[in-house]
Amino acid sequence: MKRTRRRVLIVTGWYPSPETGYSGIFVRDQAQVIARQHDVAVLAVSMLPVGLRSGTLWRRVEGMAVTDDGPVRVIRCRQRVLWEDFAGIGSSLGVRMARWFAPDVEREWGRPDLIHAHVSAPAGWIASALGDRFDAPVVLTEHTGPFDVLLRSPVTRRRTEIALRSSARVLGVSDALRRQILARFPGLDVSVLGNVVRTDLFVPPASPNPSSRIRMFTLASLVREKGIFALLEAIERLPAAIRGRIDLRIGGSGPAREGLEAYARRPALADRCAFLGGLEREAAIREMQACDLFVLASEAETFGIVLGEAMACGKPIIATRCGGPQEFVTDEVGCLIEPSDPDALSRAIESFVSAPEEKFSASRAREIIEARFGPDAFLANLTSVYDSLFASAPNVASSTLRTNSR
Repeated sequence: MKRTRRRVLIVTGWYPSPETGYSGIFVRDQAQVIARQHDVAVLAVSMLPVGLRSGTLWRRVEGMAVTDDGPVRVIRCRQRVLWEDFAGIGSSLGVRMARWFAPDVEREWGRPDLIHAHVSAPAGWIASALGDRFDAPVVLTEHTGPFDVLLRSPVTRRRTEIALRSSARVLGVSDALRRQILARFPGLDVSVLGNVVRTDLFVPPASPNPSSRIRMFTLASLVREKGIFALLEAIERLPAAIRGRIDLRIGGSGPAREGLEAYARRPALADRCAFLGGLEREAAIREMQACDLFVLASEAETFGIVLGEAMACGKPIIATRCGGPQEFVTDEVGCLIEPSDPDALSRAIESFVSAPEEKFSASRAREIIEARFGPDAFLANLTSVYDSLFASAPNVASSTLRTNSR
């Protein structure tokens, strides 16, 4: 069946650039995959808060740049806003920003058929107002975890609720996140659609690791919540004979790096750990393919896309029951433990090192990810969401559709 090709405007506060590195790579992946079936533009908004005493009050746009990222038109806007307004004084912030950005979008790309926002704040605020301005339905994908960070003040809670309730469809990237949203906004219609995993890029290695040593890999922001201190402690607790066979490679950057490096200099860990820094995608793929075991010890994950990427490379997984991972990491492909439990993590590592072939199916790992989150599956599922907006009420204005969908 031939699919309708639509004009999709993605609104996001995260999108990779030379200045931000790979922040928002998952949004770019979605945009690139959606562009296989639809015409896509991205409105990437950076808000730069300033104080009342800074001498810089409201300006329309601090800077704008338009580029083509393959088939995707990318419109980047840097907007200065009063810190007092950003923090909660002015509830019409999204409306004002939409009024400023809409002419730029229309001039540089055209009018969208629908708008797809990533995260309620601030993209959802802006997308809601853009939907009214362009008379286009809004799809909102929420990634934020824990979700309560969006509800820290009465005004930000209200803005978040407006973004959610004015969207024709709300998508959570996992059922765990869906439950968090519903706990705060009962009765909201929230569906689950996980992130896309680029199984066309993350593929099994051509040949296995020839080394007799066990190469472990983790890739995450270096912040305490990612559980890397617990991972180092778990390795430290291993029997010396097991620990001596392990090399741990840590990808990522962040404020906890100095403390992690200091911990890794302890006698039991010395020369066992390599800090790789922030990795570009090609380097991340090489590390995934070269490792024997991928570990993510996070305290909370709404999805855990690096787990999907490792599984797409045919790698076994040790992860925590922290939200998203337990929805696709099964006993066939790895092991799940409780967060912040170095002893359990140590036992899981020891079990894998002792008999890795008994606990894992590389082909099954890739099969699970390909079927659920690969580009073809993701595009088919999301296009069905898009089509449903128009099939359910083809002759009704999109603003009415958004209202009636709640």
